[in-house]
This record gives sequence, structure tokens and C-alpha cells, in this order.
Amino acid sequence: MVKRYNKEECAKMYSLVQQWYESGMSQKAYAESIGLKNYVLRYWIRKHDRYTQKESDFILLQDFDKESKEIIITYPNGIELKLPGNFSVEAIKALTQV
Repeated sequence: MVKRYNKEECAKMYSLVQQWYESGMSQKAYAESIGLKNYVLRYWIRKHDRYTQKESDFILLQDFDKESKEIIITYPNGIELKLPGNFSVEAIKALTQV
């Protein structure tokens, strides 16, 4: 049997997803910080992204911190690609082309 979520539960989880986006934290760190299992947060992120996605399967990369230790690209199917923070923008663009 598939669990159905009511509007309040969905709104709460979408709010947490939005807070995660704004936090700049990794999914794992954010999930731990709010007492949620990482796979549950990942589920809601995918659900949120499918709901809010309009024209593209990817988010446009504009600015990011090149000094960061890593860049994480999450593909629509849930696969995550972790790259060094100094990875070139051109190479990232090539990896995100459909």
C-alpha cells in the first residue's frame, strides 16, 4: 500500500526542502541537523523538484564558490556526481548536457 500525504505534510516537507536549498549544506548534513533520515530528505527533494520543474531537467549554474571542497551535481534520476571544488565550469557544462 502506498502512503498518501495530506497537504499539510507536503507543505511542511517542501518547506524543509526549500530551507535545505537556502542552507548551502549537504543533504546528509542538513538531514542530520533536523533529525531526518537522508533518504527521506532525498525523496522529498526529488518530489519537490519534479513538482516545481518546468522546462529543464537541470538548474542553471551561474555562480558558485570555487574554493569549496566539492561540487555535487544531482541528476534527475537521483544519481549524484561529486567533483572537486576547482573543477572547470566548461567541464561541468559538458557533464550536465542532455
